[in-house]
Amino acid sequence: MNRSETTLLLTRPRAASERFLGELKAKGDFGQVIVSPVMRIALLPAPELPEPGVELILTSQNAIAAIEGHNGLVGRKAWCVGPATASAAKAAGLDVRAQAQDATTLGNLIEGAAPDGKLVHLCGRHRRGDLVDRLRKSGLRAVAQEVYDQQEQPLTDEAESAIAAPINIVAPVFSPRSLRLLATQVGQRIARIHIAAISPAAAEHWSQRPGESLEIAPTPDSSGIIVAVGRLFDAVPSA
Repeated sequence: MNRSETTLLLTRPRAASERFLGELKAKGDFGQVIVSPVMRIALLPAPELPEPGVELILTSQNAIAAIEGHNGLVGRKAWCVGPATASAAKAAGLDVRAQAQDATTLGNLIEGAAPDGKLVHLCGRHRRGDLVDRLRKSGLRAVAQEVYDQQEQPLTDEAESAIAAPINIVAPVFSPRSLRLLATQVGQRIARIHIAAISPAAAEHWSQRPGESLEIAPTPDSSGIIVAVGRLFDAVPSA
């Protein structure tokens, strides 16, 4: 499979897709790039910030977008998943106590630190696992507060045309729900879609067809996805 003759299909919300494309371009250019988000981020009505002293758990940059501009952010402690989320939190004035590559690791860090006060997970309506429930079971005072929704979107006309053609498509996918939504929309595909999945849990939602390949990121972040994309080209011989 030749990168210059392969289509890259990005299914994250546009801003996140463009950030990832900037990272991926260092590895070489694709023949075509299609951005077709399978979800749209909709911020919920402006939430009230938790009372002063409450520490925030942030597992997505979307949560920070929902509270940006609120009074009381500067200096408030936050626990973050991923460097992008941590960077956005710092830019908003938050004091990042720790950064982890995934929610499981962040949970370990929070349990190890055992904060005395209340913790609020600012999260989306759709999430896998229950970090708050885990923290409660370990004796911590934690609650969830939904601040954004991830609304399903159909593929664009450009993406629909691509999957109806006998071509190779590489699709990096960053969550189990994203891959499930993609899978439901490409059931009649002619294209060979090669998946770079962020985790085994995400990969479970994909049914691979002959001529297609799937690689799981060695780490659940954009760096790991880039490694998985590279492995796809190693796995699929060039014509």
